[in-house]
Amino acid sequence: MWQRRRAREAHATGSLSATEWLDLVASYRARCAYCGSVAPLEMDHRIPLVRGGTNAIDNILPACGRCNRRKHTRTEDEFRAWLARQPHD
Repeated sequence: MWQRRRAREAHATGSLSATEWLDLVASYRARCAYCGSVAPLEMDHRIPLVRGGTNAIDNILPACGRCNRRKHTRTEDEFRAWLARQPHD
């Protein structure tokens, strides 16, 4: 519900069904699209709504809460480049 409300407020086009979301999560083997962790997943917009992204399934990735919060308003490409520059543990 929260995601739909955010999309409405941003006047984002597109929508996704619960089935589409579950299929997407299954295609990522229930892992975060960014770090690969097995954790509760959230919908993350490849292009954030605040930057003109849509709420369509092709703009959504499953992300763990940590990655989703760190990504903030970056695009998917910007976030992946930022992750690549971070020191590895």
